[in-house]
Amino acid sequence: MRKRSPYSLVDVNKIVPEQLFPPAAEGGQACNDSSPPRNDSPPPRHDPPSPRNGSPSPRRPLWLGVDVGKYELAVCLTWADGRFERPWRVKSPDQTLLLVEIAARLSERFAVTIALESSGTYGDALRQACTDAGLAVVRVSAKAVKDEAETFDGVPSQHDGKDAAVIASLAHRGKSTAWPWQQRSEFDQALRYWVRTLDAAQRVKQMHSGRLEALLGRHWPEATGLLSLSGATLPMALSHWGDPTALSHSVSSAVMRDLAAGTQHSHIRHRLRKPSDLVDRHAAELGDARADTGVWG
Repeated sequence: MRKRSPYSLVDVNKIVPEQLFPPAAEGGQACNDSSPPRNDSPPPRHDPPSPRNGSPSPRRPLWLGVDVGKYELAVCLTWADGRFERPWRVKSPDQTLLLVEIAARLSERFAVTIALESSGTYGDALRQACTDAGLAVVRVSAKAVKDEAETFDGVPSQHDGKDAAVIASLAHRGKSTAWPWQQRSEFDQALRYWVRTLDAAQRVKQMHSGRLEALLGRHWPEATGLLSLSGATLPMALSHWGDPTALSHSVSSAVMRDLAAGTQHSHIRHRLRKPSDLVDRHAAELGDARADTGVWG
């Protein structure tokens, strides 16, 4: 009979928290039990002895490493001695609250820490639910998880069950930072919205600027030598005139020379106030198109 991998996933519905503690034995080895906890026996009692002064004994720590996916979470429980249980399969978001409930029941006996990888936003719902339940949440670097893959068990492989165990192991060794869910202010949310909106617009602009630059290289190669496509002047000139011939015939050479010389005629100042004539404000940079390149005329 083929031995099951210690990273094979167990459905979270089969997990009974009371039968997980106390851990079977000390020794820092992985739990290779291929079957989920049995439900036909009462949970063993393991009440730690109280100190002589009568104060409650500190709870032993344990870590739940969570590998977050879009539709599924892989969760691995790691004990203080380094041993880990078989990972659990949690459907997201259908079983997210069940996972939080199991973690909360474990926290009655142990100091539970939820360790998440810092990637994407699919784990935000779990992070908020854990924070609301009073559970400690920490963040583990995605790069640290990748670098630890081979060191963890000697095999340079990555999959959901193993990643969850690696995340828990890194948190156990203190290679994590606190990451509780915090509701952002309305100002901060609005600021993030506009930053992301501008970022999306910038990406669209870069894409079309690249296409436009390729066409200019074929039909108007001198333009990008005078003005940059990242500014407003050249795109507006192309939108208004379309080609250098129309530009050379439309813009008065005398006005362009006056602008280049810095002459402040009233009619020029009036034209510069119009947003639609923004190109005229920079026309001096183009020079006298007809005089410079006779082929334009």
